[in-house]
Amino acid sequence: MNVRWFAAAAFFLMTLTVADRAQACTCAASPPQATSFANASLVFRGRVLHSTPATGNSLVEVGFEASRIWKGPVDLLKSLRTANNSAACGVNFQVGQEYVIYVEDQSMSLVFLCDRLRAGSQIEDEARLLGAGITPASATLPDVIRHSRTSGTWYNPARNGEGFIVDVLEGGRAVVTWFGYRPDDPQAQGWLTGVGQFTDDRLTVTQVTQPRGGGFGANYDPRAVQLIPWGSLTIDFSGNGSALVRWTSTLPGYGSGEISLQRLTRPPTVRPAP
Repeated sequence: MNVRWFAAAAFFLMTLTVADRAQACTCAASPPQATSFANASLVFRGRVLHSTPATGNSLVEVGFEASRIWKGPVDLLKSLRTANNSAACGVNFQVGQEYVIYVEDQSMSLVFLCDRLRAGSQIEDEARLLGAGITPASATLPDVIRHSRTSGTWYNPARNGEGFIVDVLEGGRAVVTWFGYRPDDPQAQGWLTGVGQFTDDRLTVTQVTQPRGGGFGANYDPRAVQLIPWGSLTIDFSGNGSALVRWTSTLPGYGSGEISLQRLTRPPTVRPAP
């Protein structure tokens, strides 16, 4: 995070608590385009689909349909957040308009007036500076149907603190992440992950792994991470928002079994490619 972004973020947080003292947003001199690109984790061109006030705070959720990507993991649909007023350095994104956006911290998905933004007649000049880029993949109709029926979070109400995330990929594949606890230490959280293939309404993951090690925060060491082979699982999805997980593990204590699930959340609708 550079000084310019930090100053904008600090000013934004100050206005949330001292709203009656809000002043016009002041930004330092813009760095060269190459510096902005180096500092950004996401750079993309997109059209605004919606701008919706976030419940309970002073942020606005802005949804984009991306048409070009120059840096970072941006899908066809991308959501960012900004402050709901210009005094807090918020951007007044207009629905239907296109922008080239530089986002410094993708984990926070925040964008400010002090970030590098281009709109209107500036877009084509900025695109030439950025080069060819790539076009985000559009979903096929079968993938869109699976996405709408299965992507999101799943849980069993009787199993507090445990749940699944399903994320549909292209080509009838999906990533599954299972958050739970370890049988050798019920107080220790553990998680499992794997990529599976759909056959009709059944998702089969033949190679589930259990990440271990690594540490937390500043103590994280990627060299200590181990991906332990765990076993396999299937998920049978029903059209009524329920699913059934069956698993077989090769690790001691996990065994085999099944859990019924209910859908807890779902992502926004994805449109198929024309």
